[in-house]
Amino acid sequence: MQRPILATQSDYGTADGRAAALSGNILKIAPEADIYSVLDLYPEGDALNAGGMIYSVLPFFPEGTVYVSVVEDHTNPSRAVALKTKCGRYIVAPDNGTVTAWLNVFGAEKAVALDEGRAPAGISTYAYCGAKLVQGVDIASLGREIAIAELNVFNMRESVVKDGFVECGLFSVLKNFGNLNLNVRIDEFANANIAFGDAVRLTLTHNGEKRFEAETTYERSFGYVEFGKSVLFNGSSGYMGMGLNQKSFAAAYIPETLLPGADISGYITTIERI
Repeated sequence: MQRPILATQSDYGTADGRAAALSGNILKIAPEADIYSVLDLYPEGDALNAGGMIYSVLPFFPEGTVYVSVVEDHTNPSRAVALKTKCGRYIVAPDNGTVTAWLNVFGAEKAVALDEGRAPAGISTYAYCGAKLVQGVDIASLGREIAIAELNVFNMRESVVKDGFVECGLFSVLKNFGNLNLNVRIDEFANANIAFGDAVRLTLTHNGEKRFEAETTYERSFGYVEFGKSVLFNGSSGYMGMGLNQKSFAAAYIPETLLPGADISGYITTIERI
């Protein structure tokens, strides 16, 4: 029989035992749980990319999985919240924008502001509530129910899709590769009637300042363009992506987005069929 699954991620790093202590405290309460440590190397407070990981990873875990994310400004912490998703999974995280990506695509059935006074001494609210959820307690028993619309989310520009034209914002920046996830889904992009191999003009601006412009193609992979050249492609996130073949687009054109807590709401990308 499958043991209950709890996935964790944090900005604790690996230089000390904080990440291990998170798992240990969960097991004190729910020794029956299988714990999977997804990533503990986020820069402190990098909620944007922490949320992108939840969006990308959690759908592959079985129904009933609890995902605990502890990525926040630890000197000025946000309230802790828990979500029951529409697909039978749970997310426990700071209310600092971490759940933006998940809500934009999958939504949630219920949200609770966690009662931070319930956890035993020495055990964080995240560890305690994650452990109780994996044991099957009702999410409503862990705090005060709040409206989904009350959760803090990052600002995202509404996408505009027309025949041969798309205007959108950024969904996330993949720091390890430097690629951009655009906040237009692949299925939405299809309505622009731009096919693989079509030439397009990509333009990226930030608060009105042009940061990048080039003619490129919409391709199935990076291998269709020359080394260092830009390409538009279908991202594994389910969103459209843009990047440079074997180089970091973000480092080359928008290095500020690689810093912790970067605000990506002012970036606008346009895609025009040539």
